[in-house]
Amino acid sequence: MINYKAGQELDDGLIGLLCKKAFSLFPERIEKSEQAHTNTVYVITLSGGKKVVLKVGPYTDVRLMHHEKNMMYTEVTVLQKMKNYTSIEVPEMYYYDASNTEFNGEYFFMEYLDGDNLADVRDALSKPAQASIDEELGRNNRALNDIIGSSFGYYGRLKKRKDNWAEAFRDMMKDAMDDARYHGVQLPRGYDEDILGQLLEQDKDLFAEVKEPRLVHCDLWDGNVFIKNGRVQGIIDWERCLWGDPLMENSFRADSHNEAFFRGYGQRPFNDNERVRIKWYTVYRSLIGLTEYYARGLVDEPAYSRLWHTLSSIMDNFNE
Repeated sequence: MINYKAGQELDDGLIGLLCKKAFSLFPERIEKSEQAHTNTVYVITLSGGKKVVLKVGPYTDVRLMHHEKNMMYTEVTVLQKMKNYTSIEVPEMYYYDASNTEFNGEYFFMEYLDGDNLADVRDALSKPAQASIDEELGRNNRALNDIIGSSFGYYGRLKKRKDNWAEAFRDMMKDAMDDARYHGVQLPRGYDEDILGQLLEQDKDLFAEVKEPRLVHCDLWDGNVFIKNGRVQGIIDWERCLWGDPLMENSFRADSHNEAFFRGYGQRPFNDNERVRIKWYTVYRSLIGLTEYYARGLVDEPAYSRLWHTLSSIMDNFNE
């Protein structure tokens, strides 16, 4: 077994071995994606011309954030669930290996989507075309959230699951704060773990209103959507899925309102309790996003500033 270190890319010889093991074919061309952060992604053209995607999980020497544990297992399992139980368009899973036989990490091969990434082309689409795609995404997201589980928490963290959502989300917030503290993230306006814990305790009855563990994507944004011929070709990056409150979905965050998506989803106006929960989920998502910049050494300053502004704004007006 080859031992790779954090940030080190697989060499072409090993990638060739993985392709041979999965497809009995060797690669003709290997291209590394620059968009992935936690995982490493390659687009590979196999001998004969077929394109596939190779996704490599973090190496075993990498300290993962709490929500990143068992992410590859989550993605593989949820993709298969989507194929078996829904009509949601997702890439085909070809091969998954968690044995750490060839190197110290998990990997899988999946279908290559040849459509356009929605994040790259949205601004070039007409308003009606955007609305049509957003409405379709709303329908897909509703179909996903209609899947009910047996306990609350991250999909791949079975031992951390809880019988109620209030307790599960409290633990998720504690884990996020632990990661932020480890990586030296400074929270805005002097908020610390104790203050956030007190505020969360005050609102615990609002989370108790969530009675059923619903499957939640948690990362459904334009960059994880491919479109072709005016329709959704496929949704990717299912690694953050959890069983919880559908209001955790990206399109319900406090700083977003997409009427076409809501129409497709069938979302009615939010009540006061739901709006408070959405604020908490936006805090959680922003906190994780800020920590990822420290943990991954990212340098997109405008994106970091947006996350900081969102978190600071909500914290300043939390009780409004």
